[in-house]
Amino acid sequence: MNQQQWKKINNIVDTALELTKKERDAYIQEQCKGDKQLRQDVTALIDAIEQSDTEGFLEELSDYQQQLAQDVLNEEVQKKDAALVGTTIDSYEVIELIGHGGMGSVFLAKRADDTYKQQVAFKVLRRGLQTPSNVARFKRERQILAKLNHPNIAQLLDGGLTPEGLPYLVMEYVEGKSLYEYCNQHSFSIEERIQLFRSICRAVQHAHKNAIIHRDLKPSNILVTEDGEVKILDFGIAKLLEHEDPEQPLYQTQTGARLLTYSYASPEQIENRTITTATDIYTLGIVFHELLCGAHPFDFEGKKLTEIENIIRTKPHSTPRKRFLQLPDDIRQKKARDRHTKPTSLSQTLKGDLDAIVQKALRKEPEERYDSIEQFLEDLRRYKQNRPIIARKDTLRYKAKKFIKRHQTELAATMGFIFLIVSFAGIYTWRITQERNRARLQAERAQETSEFLVSLFSASNPAETNGETVPVKSILEEGLNQIDQLGEQPGVQSQMLHTMGRVYTNLGEYDRAEMLLKRALNIQTKINGELNTEVASIYNDLGGLHQKAQETQQAEPYYAKALDIRRNILGPNDIQYAETLSDLGALMRYKENLDSAEVLYNRALEIRQNNLTPNHPDIANSLNNLGVLEKSKGNLETARQFYQEALRIRQNNYGNIHPKVANIKNNLAVLYRTRGEFDLAETYYTETLKIRKKIYGLNHPITAQSLNNFAGFLVDQGNYDQAETYYRQALKVRKNLLGYSHIQTGTAYNNLANALFEKAQLNSAEHAYRNAIDIYASSLGENHRYVGIVKSNLAKTLTAKNNLEAADKVFKEALSIMRDRYDSENISFANLYSYRAKLELKRKKISQAKDLLENALDIRKELQGTGHPDFQQNVKRLSSVYQQLGYHSSADSLAKTYSLK
Repeated sequence: MNQQQWKKINNIVDTALELTKKERDAYIQEQCKGDKQLRQDVTALIDAIEQSDTEGFLEELSDYQQQLAQDVLNEEVQKKDAALVGTTIDSYEVIELIGHGGMGSVFLAKRADDTYKQQVAFKVLRRGLQTPSNVARFKRERQILAKLNHPNIAQLLDGGLTPEGLPYLVMEYVEGKSLYEYCNQHSFSIEERIQLFRSICRAVQHAHKNAIIHRDLKPSNILVTEDGEVKILDFGIAKLLEHEDPEQPLYQTQTGARLLTYSYASPEQIENRTITTATDIYTLGIVFHELLCGAHPFDFEGKKLTEIENIIRTKPHSTPRKRFLQLPDDIRQKKARDRHTKPTSLSQTLKGDLDAIVQKALRKEPEERYDSIEQFLEDLRRYKQNRPIIARKDTLRYKAKKFIKRHQTELAATMGFIFLIVSFAGIYTWRITQERNRARLQAERAQETSEFLVSLFSASNPAETNGETVPVKSILEEGLNQIDQLGEQPGVQSQMLHTMGRVYTNLGEYDRAEMLLKRALNIQTKINGELNTEVASIYNDLGGLHQKAQETQQAEPYYAKALDIRRNILGPNDIQYAETLSDLGALMRYKENLDSAEVLYNRALEIRQNNLTPNHPDIANSLNNLGVLEKSKGNLETARQFYQEALRIRQNNYGNIHPKVANIKNNLAVLYRTRGEFDLAETYYTETLKIRKKIYGLNHPITAQSLNNFAGFLVDQGNYDQAETYYRQALKVRKNLLGYSHIQTGTAYNNLANALFEKAQLNSAEHAYRNAIDIYASSLGENHRYVGIVKSNLAKTLTAKNNLEAADKVFKEALSIMRDRYDSENISFANLYSYRAKLELKRKKISQAKDLLENALDIRKELQGTGHPDFQQNVKRLSSVYQQLGYHSSADSLAKTYSLK
């Protein structure tokens, strides 16, 4: 197509877009006058423009039409993009095409040089669009992403140029569902949706603090991972704000190219006015509106583009409640079910503060919206605490209503109710001025309380006494009796319940501990409301309790509450805030979210180093956490250095007999076992078990963990009888304390079965494996990776029993689960391949066994090293298979390479 032909298409499209559909068809028919190709080109361009109104970006008209024209003129663009699949660009192997945008194509890729193993998103500028302005825009996106480092923002990993000179970005690959889909699928309540929305706001707040406006915060750019973590994507049209002129306000810029999605566009974007952080606040207001009621604040159905623009610029939006009530009955029912409530309840919840918060965010004029994301978050916090919000008029009646709602229990029987309302203005003002001083006052009360508690319970807490005394139940019961008699001193009563909750947590009696901590929380919130440091401490301990019990879903909300309160009262540089960051990091690491864990751990260490001496125990806590993280990432030497420094600090502070010293020694034992340094591993396992037995006794989950860990080491060494003894002790403790259905009990069954298998007690091993599968499937789901691992072990056992048909079925089930959950180069795959090879050998399928053992050997060499016993055993088996196949030279070469005799 020549330039003249394109100009003709362009002129027809320009006019056609201003006509109604009926007028448009007649106009196109007349202008094309039987020219079929011309009509096709015009129609294709119009369809692309209309589709972009709801799905893509809109640019300045001339730029956008050039881009669409390029698509019309070059039908091979997507085919050429798809041709990248299977190629290697720099260090990245392109796996598959996963999406197209206005300017770029996005591919799933992985590192070709195995520097790291996770999958990545590979975004490259589309062919034919490499104009200087587009290349500059693409590079600007890389510059923007490089400034952002937040767990809720998809991270930039790398960037460069393809051999053709097209710029590319390498980003964190996020596998998740869109915001609304995730919330509806899990029937999130309004409270849960607000909590998720707060995470979004905090991520945007981070961008704003780095002088970046996103400008396109639509739900499709906000994903939620399987474990509930928010990830904001696509800063492709974000603005990096250069604050070079001190006279010009920060966060302001002219819009430039007009890139937006109309459903989430602000009035200033439509009018091509100055863009500020208020633009993101407006868009977040729309997202929040839809989260709350399930509908957009404006009804764009069947509207023309000019009508939509006019609505955005001039028409008042509906509040969430009003919009919800406008929906048909069946839709209202569904929206309410999606929010785990009924329509009448949802309508009542939206009325008042939530409506006002959305209205404030969606004001037409930017200066009338929230001043910042911080202020938006502050109103969400106030709403949660039943405090007056910024978005509503601060009348005496409104403040009184809020106060009464917060304190309705205390005021229910109060005869002086009228007096309280009349004098409320003075009372409320006083409460506000005292809010931040409360932390100091509570600290003084805590000191007085702790002196009493120490005298009463010092013999009951093994973590404090280092095992010098045995926990005495009669002392604890006497303590609880005294606590119950302190109803007239609720502050002291709350402190004592809190401390007792900690004691029972250390004793491993988690149900009793949770009951005590929740009693303390209830009393404390009645006294002072939720915004105080003691409440934050209780929330943090509740999180720790559930984490120790491996109940991660219950732990995370408690940590989030503690973090929020401590940040608001103490600020983001306080050591208590660092404590919660560190604890939350441990939870993220347990959930295998290593990137988030690293961010949290490093921030906690930074705060502690800025506030504490170099040998403070909290510094050791951070170093130990980073050691665990590096070990999880496979960086064993770095992990060892962190552990050794943490051990030195803890021994200087606590001596040799202390739970925290035992914890690091256990970590070192696991590390040396992984490295194949078995003498050192045995030394540290023995020392750990000795310390924990002295402190906790045998009937404690932490001692059971040591028994379990040491037994695993003994299995590696071939000492199966002693390993079985330790495994049975650990199983008994876990069943007695945690119950049959607990995850740790499932682990104990699996590990015991491993020892029984090695002793050729196959029926007993099969029974134990099936118990483990039953527990894991019930607690974690039938497709959890733990279920896949144990099914692999069960299939191995069935093979040994010559139940080959059943073994084959279970192997396939295990492989299906593990393919969905693991990278292909994981040690669990190596084990499965090795086990499956035995099955194929029994079936006389020698070639299949060879392939499986070769795959397993490659994985073991990479992950375990050639000195590991499992690797050596794999080599022997593969050498034997080579001999059976007549590959004698390959067998000899293998034996020579790895020194087999």
